[in-house]
Amino acid sequence: MTKPTYIVASPFKTGTSSIAKALVLLGAGCAPMPYRGDVLADIGPSVQQAHWLVRPNMSFDAFRARHGDEIRAAFTGLLAVCDGFDIFHDAPIGHSHLHPFILKTLMPRARLIWVKRPKAGWLESVRKWEVAHPDVYPHHAKWHTDKDDMVAQKIRRRMVARRGFAAFRRACPDDAVVLDWADLGHFDRLANFCGRKAPDEPFPHCNRS
Repeated sequence: MTKPTYIVASPFKTGTSSIAKALVLLGAGCAPMPYRGDVLADIGPSVQQAHWLVRPNMSFDAFRARHGDEIRAAFTGLLAVCDGFDIFHDAPIGHSHLHPFILKTLMPRARLIWVKRPKAGWLESVRKWEVAHPDVYPHHAKWHTDKDDMVAQKIRRRMVARRGFAAFRRACPDDAVVLDWADLGHFDRLANFCGRKAPDEPFPHCNRS
């Protein structure tokens, strides 16, 4: 996929839907891809295999040189599904399902956004969202039976994803931005990253839990 794209790569419940709508209002993109959990399920084995290729301390240039053709071949079907969209804020491309090195290999003009939400508020929002959507999160009952384990899992996964984003940011500093949670109260930081003028309207907020 050679067109410019924006990917909100932080975990869910970090304002990803709000960022997608803000990108449209800024004119940075025009077509957010909706949630496709079925596609994420289909590519699950390929995602796991691809993540094993990103070795510790491996540079992005080395990853792309060694595995670029392999990655593109493995995700040809995924790119076909994504054709027609230029903003990705939900599964399968958005959130932290795919390592940023894989995303940048598939979409060379992709620009990635990470939202740094305080841990306590993020965990509570995740808990409420999963419990309210049992059809999507079959493990939701563990929030009642083994909350400590659920919290540990969520924190561990977020740390892994954050390390991946940090590696991408070092490799492609012009194509990555980290927004503070407070930055979702206005357009300034996001508009600056996109090279766009902030609109004269409030920053959108979606999917509050």
